[in-house]
Amino acid sequence: MTGSIFLAFALLAQQTAPAPKVVECKLSVHPVDATGDVGNTPIILPSQVSSVIASMDPATGMKLWDVKLTPEGAASNLAYTQSHVGGKIAVFCGTQRVQEATIQGASSNEFEVSAPNQSSRRMREKPRAA
Repeated sequence: MTGSIFLAFALLAQQTAPAPKVVECKLSVHPVDATGDVGNTPIILPSQVSSVIASMDPATGMKLWDVKLTPEGAASNLAYTQSHVGGKIAVFCGTQRVQEATIQGASSNEFEVSAPNQSSRRMREKPRAA
């Protein structure tokens, strides 16, 4: 009996857990200075992003983007985050600014950010190089 109850829960969990969703986006990350201005030179280029997967924090229900980087992107991310803990970054999907975050600690090949809320986000264009 216990085995069949476990199987029923396992099947239910499989049915209710959404499959990972790949976010189709040319993600880049830019520094944000103390005045709130976004730098033109990205910390992470779209070519340095291996994948962006939509997920959800099971404890809070908060929607997240799990970002995985190439080795080159990981090296760039590590160098920047180690020296800028507490600083701000802006995350872009193409030319659309979708998130601003505070660097909590050094990271390298993976990080996560809050997923943008489509209904309430304010989109701003990325600054253009002079």
